[in-house]
Amino acid sequence: MALSAKGQEETESDLFREEFKRYKRRKPPPDYSAVLEFENSTDKRIQKISVVNTTTNVLEGLLPADQWGVYGLVDFPGFIFITNPFKPGYQRYWVSRCLQDYPHKPNACNLDAHMTLTEADNLWDRSQKEPGNNLIKKLRWVTLGYHYNWDTKQYSEERHTPFPEDLAMLSRCVASVLGFEHFQAEASIVNYYYMDSTLAGHTDHSEFDLEAPLFSFSFGQTAIFLLGGKTKETRPVAMYVRSGDIIVMAGESRLAYHALPRVLPSPTESTPPCFDWRDKSLRCDSELAESDKMHADDTGVKRRKCEAGYVDEQLVPYSTGSACHTCIVQEQTACKTCTNSTRVCHHQIHEGSTCSMDNSDISSAVDSLNWEPFDKWLRTGRINMNVRQVLKPGEPFPKVVH
Repeated sequence: MALSAKGQEETESDLFREEFKRYKRRKPPPDYSAVLEFENSTDKRIQKISVVNTTTNVLEGLLPADQWGVYGLVDFPGFIFITNPFKPGYQRYWVSRCLQDYPHKPNACNLDAHMTLTEADNLWDRSQKEPGNNLIKKLRWVTLGYHYNWDTKQYSEERHTPFPEDLAMLSRCVASVLGFEHFQAEASIVNYYYMDSTLAGHTDHSEFDLEAPLFSFSFGQTAIFLLGGKTKETRPVAMYVRSGDIIVMAGESRLAYHALPRVLPSPTESTPPCFDWRDKSLRCDSELAESDKMHADDTGVKRRKCEAGYVDEQLVPYSTGSACHTCIVQEQTACKTCTNSTRVCHHQIHEGSTCSMDNSDISSAVDSLNWEPFDKWLRTGRINMNVRQVLKPGEPFPKVVH
């Protein structure tokens, strides 16, 4: 007997919806014993994945690629989970960008439907300067690059603004490490979660290139993430997603159903310790013994050692690749402690490629950041940056039928 459309939907929704409702439930709270924890796990459903490209010059603030924890799931080919690859404190940069800069015009956000915002408006600054201004607490999403239309569920060539260069660099870096060399970051949806927020089960199928992977970067409070199959008849697996973790959906998992039924409160009502900064990137460790502060590299050049790199008495020439012009200028910047030295630029790029963002820009931004208001927001919040490629490589924007 044929089911009605409604009845068929209910049947297909049972297993995914059942798990979603179970983890969303408040009273009684759910049993978390089946939730996956990737790091140091002995669960046979988890498999360790070897990084494809360990020679990628990672963006500043990321650990070397060969130190990343990269995992997959046996029953979900194409799904990749990277446990926080960010160095301590560097997530501050991305949180500040998501709260202070990305909601700024000409980007689109959910508040556009309720008020008129101009390029002179800054939601974050207004919320800090104006007592009682709660606009930032009403922020739910921001779109970047090709702006997703929530009504038509489509992208259009007309609804497009420049994609942030720093986020494109981060996405390309992770893509390169995993072997997705041709990935182009063309659109992003930044989601803002609060302790009672959820994200219902869905698939991301509006892009014209459904073979390019999706990248999801999480910051703030821990959440429960559900990963299912291509239909809602597949029972989803639940996993913890902590601050700094990266989820990649590719291959057979590119069109898998997924959801976020719950954000978990911090037991200490604080931000995770991975946000601790302590000015490591620019300041030498004064507690190191003097004998430990000097190190001779393979060329015999003496380098003064800092926690995050080296500070030389003279510039060290590159052995491969070429430096971008911005980095060459930044090499002249003195370390705040070793004021008579110059910082070495490790941002080597391949011949013929260019960049306009220096690898030291991120640490400088974090070092000068007034972190306290961002920390306060994160104590009861979570941010997710979803980055995707919209167009097939080398192809123009298709005509969209409205």
